[in-house]
Amino acid sequence: ETTCRRDTCYVQSTRGCLDVYWLGLESRGPRISYDWPYRVLSVCASFLTLPMSASDPYYASRFVPDPTRRTVWREIVRFLKPYVPAHATVIDLGAGYCDFINEVGAEKKYAVDISPELSQHAAPGVTILNESAKNISSIPDSSADVVHASNFLEHIDDTDLPGVMSEIRRILKQEGRLILLQPNFRIASARYFDDYTHRRIWTDAGLSAFLVSEGF
Repeated sequence: ETTCRRDTCYVQSTRGCLDVYWLGLESRGPRISYDWPYRVLSVCASFLTLPMSASDPYYASRFVPDPTRRTVWREIVRFLKPYVPAHATVIDLGAGYCDFINEVGAEKKYAVDISPELSQHAAPGVTILNESAKNISSIPDSSADVVHASNFLEHIDDTDLPGVMSEIRRILKQEGRLILLQPNFRIASARYFDDYTHRRIWTDAGLSAFLVSEGF
């Protein structure tokens, strides 16, 4: 199904390409959408999450492993394939159950998450980094072709956000690509704080302006 909806944005910058893919929490399954005034590409799904640790009572009840999520991620990865070169080095921030990084085709793949259970979910060929996104010391400067994060920035408060963005800029190559999948408060306000670990509100316009201000 194809729709026109103001829930996504695409920004081209001197650093390279920035793709922001909004997840419409009210949607029933994958759909492709586009928007004006930006060139946009998006995949919307209703049940993609950012787990941190299945042993935590909150995440164990809310974000239990769900095999059906892999089906959605296969479609998202297939859709993103043109933007992730086969020779790329890909960093997945807040990798959680590694649904994205396990499926994506790339020469070097890194899953970054503070969860001690990350190793249980990463597939062979994925390098596990139990590090904070605001201090990914294992990743050299200007070494990543793609940095990906799904349902991530809304969990980062104003104190930690500058450090996270600084690390993303540091590890991305000059022509690297940042791909973000985000819930959009403008179209999902009724359910945005069903997850009480959300620390910050993001909308398509607000996130776009923020990222431009950060040099993307």
